[in-house]
Amino acid sequence: MAWDKFAGQVKYLGILLHTSLKDDSEIWRKVKMLDCAANKLKSVLDQRSTAVKNTLLHDYCMLMYA
Repeated sequence: MAWDKFAGQVKYLGILLHTSLKDDSEIWRKVKMLDCAANKLKSVLDQRSTAVKNTLLHDYCMLMYA
């Protein structure tokens, strides 16, 4: 694994590794990805009726608790 002389970081297995051993940028990248996925889910659910939302919630909760 060759470290980039200018940026001080390298991407290894999809994760940014820094020479300073700080992972702040990787955490922020994951938070942005989670926020994007939540917004996509919200936009899909906004288009559905209340009955469909209740059915999906019921089915999801039954899988978690049953």
